[in-house]
Amino acid sequence: MPPKFMVKLQNKRFLFFVLLISSFNLQAQKNPDNSFLWRLDPASGNKVYLVGTFPMDNTDLIDIPKTIQRAFDNVELIVFDRSPLDLNAEYQRLFVEKGFYPADEMTSEHLDANLYQQLEKRLEELKSPLGHMPRMKPWLITISLLNLETEETGYARMGLKEYYFNQATEEEKEIVLLDKVLSEQSLLSDLSEEAQIEYLQHCLKNSKNNIRQNSNLFEAWRKGNFIRFCTLVEKQQQKSPLAIQEIQTKIQESLPIDQLVEIINSEKSAIIFVDATRLVGKNGLLDKLEAEGVEISEL
Repeated sequence: MPPKFMVKLQNKRFLFFVLLISSFNLQAQKNPDNSFLWRLDPASGNKVYLVGTFPMDNTDLIDIPKTIQRAFDNVELIVFDRSPLDLNAEYQRLFVEKGFYPADEMTSEHLDANLYQQLEKRLEELKSPLGHMPRMKPWLITISLLNLETEETGYARMGLKEYYFNQATEEEKEIVLLDKVLSEQSLLSDLSEEAQIEYLQHCLKNSKNNIRQNSNLFEAWRKGNFIRFCTLVEKQQQKSPLAIQEIQTKIQESLPIDQLVEIINSEKSAIIFVDATRLVGKNGLLDKLEAEGVEISEL
């Protein structure tokens, strides 16, 4: 369910719903600058902003929203839920340590023959034959499949978060990383083999639809249509296996609210970059910040 705080009066232009979504004019609720940008108003009166990023956007294909760039230029702290460099290093470690069966075991020995054939066919359609990964575990195959689907949409996985992390590094701005935020790839690698196979089967069954859904998500994000974005995310999550829904909940719960509130109430201005999906639902970041007394308004 989207954050409850979005059900406030329309003249405050909050963008969400709980039970009254049908009464909202979606176009009217769209962010004016096509950006997922909110201002967080601490008691100190400091300038603090929150940006919801999407991992499939490609900064070479879209214009950087001017409001986000201005906010970035005029703050002292640049805050990220996870460092792109850390995530890449973690992926490389998981790839080596948890990504493959022993040398004498093949992926085909662990999958149902019909599922294996479907997987071979789909990967060949995506121009990445399974022969390249004969010992790969289901969780890693699933990540590979999802990445191939992203590429099939025509977008890259270079998003605003990566763009601004690089810019902050080049400009030697003060970067703050949130503590102990869990990653999907790490939690996927820890799933039982049964749960890994169930998720692979789910993603394979919906593979062609995933491409369309990813495009729809990207378009909702790009146009600043928060309501539609949240509706699409929730539909995807509700259709996911229970183990994957639990992973999403764990990631939401790992966001360090106390640390964020401390940053928001500090004497330094800041801009906070988090995955837009972490803003969605009753455990979403927007609701949690409001519960801590943070006033939130969209820009």
